[in-house]
Order: sequence, then structure tokens, then C-alpha cells
Amino acid sequence: MATVLVQPQALHRATPPASPIPSPSPVNRRPSPVIPLIPTCPTSSVPTSQPTPDTPESPFNDPVPWPLDLDLNEKVRITDATELPVYAIDGPTLAAVMAHQASRPLPDPATMFPWLHGLHPSNHLQVGFFDSRKKRHSRRTRRNWRGITVVKLGGDLTKSRIKGAVSPQELLAPYGDQFLNPDPPEGFSVRNFQIQTAKLAPVTDIVVYAESQTLHREAVDLAKRFASAQALWACGSESRRYRTPPPCSTYVLMDDFADVAQNQPELIAIDATGQSTGQAMEFARWERKEMTTMSRASEIAPNVWLGPTPDYFRRTGPFESSEDDPYDLFIETGELADIPGPRFLAMLDKDIENGPQRMQFPCSGTLLLPSYNDREVEDIINTVRWIYYLANPEPESEELASDGVKPGTDTDMLELNDDQPGDAQMDSDGNAVIRSDCDSEAASTSPSVKPRKILIHCNDGYTESSLLALAYYMFAKGVPAHEAWLQLHTIQNRNFFAYQSDVAYLCHIQGRLLHESPAAQSLNITEMSDPDWFHRIDGSFPSRILPYLYLGNLNHANNPELLWKLGIRRVLSIGECVNWKNKTNIGFRDRDVMYIDNVQDNGIDPLSKEFERCLKFIEEGRDSGTATFVHCRVGVSRSASICIATVMAHLNLSFPRAYCFVRARRLNVIIQPHLRFVYELLQWEEVLMKKRGEPYRRELEWTTIAREIAILNKPYSKH
Repeated sequence: MATVLVQPQALHRATPPASPIPSPSPVNRRPSPVIPLIPTCPTSSVPTSQPTPDTPESPFNDPVPWPLDLDLNEKVRITDATELPVYAIDGPTLAAVMAHQASRPLPDPATMFPWLHGLHPSNHLQVGFFDSRKKRHSRRTRRNWRGITVVKLGGDLTKSRIKGAVSPQELLAPYGDQFLNPDPPEGFSVRNFQIQTAKLAPVTDIVVYAESQTLHREAVDLAKRFASAQALWACGSESRRYRTPPPCSTYVLMDDFADVAQNQPELIAIDATGQSTGQAMEFARWERKEMTTMSRASEIAPNVWLGPTPDYFRRTGPFESSEDDPYDLFIETGELADIPGPRFLAMLDKDIENGPQRMQFPCSGTLLLPSYNDREVEDIINTVRWIYYLANPEPESEELASDGVKPGTDTDMLELNDDQPGDAQMDSDGNAVIRSDCDSEAASTSPSVKPRKILIHCNDGYTESSLLALAYYMFAKGVPAHEAWLQLHTIQNRNFFAYQSDVAYLCHIQGRLLHESPAAQSLNITEMSDPDWFHRIDGSFPSRILPYLYLGNLNHANNPELLWKLGIRRVLSIGECVNWKNKTNIGFRDRDVMYIDNVQDNGIDPLSKEFERCLKFIEEGRDSGTATFVHCRVGVSRSASICIATVMAHLNLSFPRAYCFVRARRLNVIIQPHLRFVYELLQWEEVLMKKRGEPYRRELEWTTIAREIAILNKPYSKH
């Protein structure tokens, strides 16, 4: 997937934050569609805005105090009296304890932050900022947290994994028996998801398990290390900040993993063979599912479909299409692909009679201006025209010319260099090769007039394929570039991502495309001009999260003509005000624009107190049949959190599933709600379940959620 990552904060494990990546600028080089773009939020300096004080009232009830009672009346000790205590626990007890933990309310965020952000004594930048905001006890370890951490001996989490299990290396220092100090020693970050498991481990009970009973002794030895780390931590400076340190203990799971899998299947995330059980949601897998659902193939013009690369297409071995998707031609868009030449297209005309064929085309973001290569432009026009007549053959014009080429192919482009006497053909890797016997065969073969079903595809179904899809739509429908953008989104209901360079390139060649289009013969191309709103977009529209809910940035918000074209009639501004609110000629009424003030992306300001108000505004728009656009500055944290809260409420989804739902539909812009917003959204899940009269039980725990988000974002980190 080609991904544009918005980077309010570099994500990496227990290291200083990366330098911020500059905001997108006008394209002046060939971009790599596989490198994420990260719109910048402050990361290396203290935010300049003054933090907003917490409201005295919280929308969440104070939780029933921990502890999570693992201190059973008759604990079975498995170490000698001369050693630190390690206790036994069985499968049924572990299942009961984990269910108990999932049903306990989280502590109020005001008591957990800013401590969870990471306050290393050497990090004067981070500590100074938060201490200036909350002078009392901001660095004190939280007294109201008590949890459970499951550790797998050996650390191989690809098989035999209990829900939420982590490796010992994530918690223990590489030398000595002590817990890691995961707080970054320098830099400013409010998105330290990668430190949460290690940060909270000292105030949790530890349960160690092994894959089989043959490793029981090794599991006990590891448990002793954790018991030693707990004792050392209890004597350290962190513990002294407690008034009463929690009585955390270390346990060893005595039951064999196979027995636990059979008797307590709800505990097992991955079985002994490495297969997911479906008992524990995996963010990466669920995000992929949401992406596939959102971008499933659909017909954008007669016989031409747009969508993700089919699963069977990715398999190794001989290429065979699925009978459920009988496409005749697969056009894969990729960064390294070249524009196909006319002789190669003529060859496909013949070969397609023998079964499904494959070809490649350059992906979005790779064709740049200025282009002085007329052959490149003509090859693009010729390819689009060839696709059109392949999908829409005209029986009366299907007679072959003497050289075996259909009338839809530009014969002027068939000349090859003297050192290329044959036709181009694709090898198994998709590379062009020369075939010397094509001319005579093509001249004697008559193609069928059967319309061909064509799939334009890429890995995610909405990025690399956008350039070709838009160019084809312009040709097939006879519309200029800005209308193609609008119609593909609104009429064809496609979510797609394009680059600013794609806007420039298609505007540059639209005259030639429309001149050749059989659907644009009545257009006066010479008097055609592009509207101002189109040149102000960065290539892509706001992200459609739900039919009545859009998410985007301040640039989108300050383009009211674009919003109006998309059917958006209400704007919800989170912390950033639009620059046109007082203008009378825009079309938006005052009551249809709502501004949420005093919420900065600083890791301090609460957002949960605004959830109900924002949802009411969005629901008013939904009930009146119109869409609401939600934005902040870059559209990844504050406004993304509001959209997640809305999806949780309207689709009855847990936070982890709503997070992946919104993340997938933000397309190439990676949402990045900071730690406090994520924590508040996890508590919002509790509020919604109580409203529905359901017993509260978290699908995933806080540390697991933070760890999953860190893993999900790691490929886009500089480190």
C-alpha cells in the first residue's frame, strides 16, 4: 500500500522522537508512493499554546479502586523460603482474573496523565512542559493502577500466544534483573505508545507461561527474575513516590498450553500451529479487512472496474483468475512500470482470445510536469483509447487493418527502432520482452467483438491506480479532470487517493484526452477552464468515513466550494477555525458551522467532554440528509478522535475496531490520536456500553492497544 503518513509524532520504541517530516510541498520530483507522507505537528519543541485547564467534572465515573485481586487466600508458593516468592496459577484462575480486569473501569485520565506520556528525569524538555502545567505529582507513579501482564517464555509470539502476552525482552533490562525504564531521555512526544507495556509492568502482577511443561523449570527461572525486578523496583525512587506500593506478585502458569487452549479457548490469541483463533483482535489484520471492504472492486465505466489486487493474483505459480471474477484483462499499476507501447497492445489484442491477460501501467504520483516527451503523452492517450475500445467494441469497426491493428490503436505509434524487430511481450515478472513472430500472426487473426471485462488494480485499491482510473474516466465519460474527480467520488462512490502532481498532469493532457474521446465531441475544449477549488486541493478530497461524515485538514476546511461540491453542508472545527465563517457568499449558514475551542493537540487538553456535543451536531446533519465535515489542523488527531467516537456510537463498535475503521478510510493519511485521546476513547467505550445497557467488558486492554498501535505505525517511523 502506498501510504501518506501524517506525523504529529515519530513513532519508535524507547528512543528519542524523530525529527518532524516537513509538510507536503508542491511536487518537484518523482515521489515514491510507498513512502508515507506525514503532515507535521510540533514534535521537537514545546507547544507554544497555553494548555487548557482540566474541567473540574469528568464525564466518567471514578473507577472502583484496584487491586486486581491475585492475592488469593491460599496462594501456592513454588519457590523456597530463602528465595523471592513466586506463586502458581492455573488456567481457570487466569481466565477469571483476565475477565475481571476487562470489566473494571480505567482510572480517570486526569490521574494517569501526564505520567503515561513518559517523564524521564533527563528529559528536561518534556518534564519542564508538563511540570509547568501540573506541578503536583506529575512524575509520581500512579497509585490507582493495578493490572496483569502475561509474559511468554522465549518471546516467540507467532504461536502459542495467550491474549495480551508479551516477550520478556519488552519488560526486563538486558543486564541484571530489573525493569526497563522506557521513558525517552530526550525529545518531546505525546504519542509514546511504544513505552506503555514496559511503563506499567512494575505496577502489575506478572504471569509467566511456557509452551509446554517440559519448559516449566525455565519458566520458573524467568519468574524469579521478574520477582527480583519487582523487589528492586519497590526499593527504588519510583516506588517511593507511592504512599503505599501495590503488593504486586509473580506467578507461573502451571497448566500446559494445550490444556489451556482446550479448556479456556477464550484466552488464546494464536494457537500452537501459528493460526489466529479470532479470540483476540489484531490491528493489522483488522485494518486490512476494513481496507478490503472499503475498496472492493466496482464498475466505474462499462466493463471497466477499479479495486484492490485480488488475493489469487498475489499467489505464486501459474496465473489463473477466479471464476467468481472473470476479468479478461488485469492492469496493475506500479511505481516501476512503463507506459505500454502500441505493439504490445496489439499483441494483447490477439493473446486475450486465449484467456485472461496482464499488463502494467505507471502508478499515481510518478508522471510529472513539465514533460517534453510527446511520445509519453501519446502512449497514454493510445493506451486509454485501447482500453476503451476493448471494453466497448464497435462491431461495424472491428475489421482489422492490414497490419492487424484495431482502429482504436494509433498506427502512427507502431514504429519501433531498427533494433526492435518484433512485438513487446510480458514475461512472468511483468517485464517487456521482444517476440519476433507476432506480426504475421496478428495479421491473420480476427479479434472477437465480445466486450472485455477489465480490472484496474493496485495493492490497496485506491492509491497507485488513481491516475489511470481518472484518465480513463475522463476519456470514457468525456469530462474534464475536475469533473472526473467529483464523479468518481460522488456518482461512482469510490474512495481514492491522488497526488497533487496527478492534478497537474491530467489538467495538462485533458485537452488531448477529450479531443480523442468519443463521449466529448460536443464539448468546446478551447473554452474549458478548471475551477479555482480544484487547483487548491492537494490531490485528494476529504476522507469519507461514513456517508454523512467526512474527515480532513484545515486546507480542506478553507476550501468551502470543494465542500459544497461534495454535498457537505455542515462543518465541525476542532481547535482550528475556518477563515471564511463570516463571509455571506459561501452558502453555509452560521448554525451549520460549529467551533470547538480550547482543545490543543498537546497531550493535556481533554477531548472527552466534547464527545456528546460533537455527536449531536453530526447527528443533526445526518438526520437532515446532509454530511458533516470534521477537521482540525492536519486531520489526524483531534478530528480523527471525534470521528472514532462517532463510529463507536453509530456502528456499535469497540474502540479497537472503530480505530481501524477510521484509519482505513483516512486512506493514505495515518491517523494519530495521541495517548490521552486514545485513553479517553477507551473510556468512551464504557460510556456507550452503559447507555446500551450492556455489561462493560473491554475487548483489549490499554497496554495491548498501545502496543498494537505502535506496531502498526512502526513501518512509517524513521527508526
